[in-house]
Amino acid sequence: MPWLSKTDYRDQFQALGQTDMINSTEVRLRLVFIAVPIFAAFLGMGFVLPLYWFGLYLACLLTMQWIIQRLRQRYDRALFQVAIWFNAYIALVFISLPIALWLTGEAVFRVAAVALSFSAMMHSVAQRSRLPVFALGDGFANSLFLMVIMYSFWQDLPGLVEQLIITSLMLAMLVYYLFALTSAFRVRRALRAATEQSAEIQKMRLIGQLSGGVAHDFNNILTVIMGNLELYGEIKSPTERARLVEGAYAAAKKASVLTSQLLSFSRQAPLQPEPVSLPEFADHLVTMTAPLIPGKIDVQVSINEHLPPVQADQNQLEAAVLNLVLNARDAMPEGGHLMVTARELTIGLHSPVGLRTGLPHGDYVALEVEDTGEGVPWPIRDKIFDPFFTTKGVGHGSGLGLSMAQGFAEQSKGALLLESQEGKGTKFTLFLPVAHAAAQTMPAAAE
Repeated sequence: MPWLSKTDYRDQFQALGQTDMINSTEVRLRLVFIAVPIFAAFLGMGFVLPLYWFGLYLACLLTMQWIIQRLRQRYDRALFQVAIWFNAYIALVFISLPIALWLTGEAVFRVAAVALSFSAMMHSVAQRSRLPVFALGDGFANSLFLMVIMYSFWQDLPGLVEQLIITSLMLAMLVYYLFALTSAFRVRRALRAATEQSAEIQKMRLIGQLSGGVAHDFNNILTVIMGNLELYGEIKSPTERARLVEGAYAAAKKASVLTSQLLSFSRQAPLQPEPVSLPEFADHLVTMTAPLIPGKIDVQVSINEHLPPVQADQNQLEAAVLNLVLNARDAMPEGGHLMVTARELTIGLHSPVGLRTGLPHGDYVALEVEDTGEGVPWPIRDKIFDPFFTTKGVGHGSGLGLSMAQGFAEQSKGALLLESQEGKGTKFTLFLPVAHAAAQTMPAAAE
């Protein structure tokens, strides 16, 4: 079955976490709408059975939540199969109440039974469109209730014609329910295919933008090199020849830097990760950037000397942080404050930082580069990490700085996060794993 393949498997337990967690709005509303009539029946009529059922159903939901939490922590196919069977058990537990209410023969309880069954069917259509294998259990349970109704009517109807009418109506309801469920599956598949096609179109547009930017930058570099070499053959002065050679060498070095940036952007730069002490790195950073920062910008570097080392390629780290610092400098042409700070943090299973960055739980150091410039306008925030995207003038940057920094962060098993307020400033946070936490996973980053 395609939904049990490895790729779809991950999508399914993520969808399960979104739909079946106790803290989801749909589950909370479901519990409230079920609890109110159950407690009303108990207090007003002394009907105890639904109260016991509600306790069992709530215990089942809490157990499913525990299973989902375990699935979120690690890939476990066996546990996912347990979730499939336990979901079918929960569906049977749920439908047992409508069946019991219907068999009482009381009109009020039969209305409640139909309402509960109808809600279960709508839940399957609305919530299970991404979880076909889970919908099988729901479908079986709901079909069981319809068969109980049909059998109940059969006992009260003496004539064959009446029995055939009831059977036809019940089968029609069952077929229509299953048809609605399969239609929801088809719509979901079509939506997913359209999303993937849109992603491919965006990817091709990005490749076109990337290739165009590379061609433009390399054409400028080659023009300088070829021009200097042509002039070299015409000029006899040793001094002028030396100047032309230096110009060609500088252009070739710029091409090397551009190639390095492209490798970092594509996550294919050959990294050499090692423990890097950020307090020592900060001293080197101040020395390196001092000639590049104008006096009208106040620079503050505050890094605790007791911070643990991070696991990263020091040269690539220097290039990434330098790009962030220069980006902050260019955002403050009239002057301002530039702050470089670092702090240690632990990302837990439900940490907001982990949800925003997609980082697994563990120990990290957050290196922050913050400025008091004009901030990043909302319309371009989704484009700021695109290759060759820049708001600077011609000749003032290739537009690869931020994409390179993001590529380095992700290849180092970290992340780069943007926070900005228009008119108040921008903060880039570079998350890098602590050396002892990353030692087991970092060799893969160099592939």
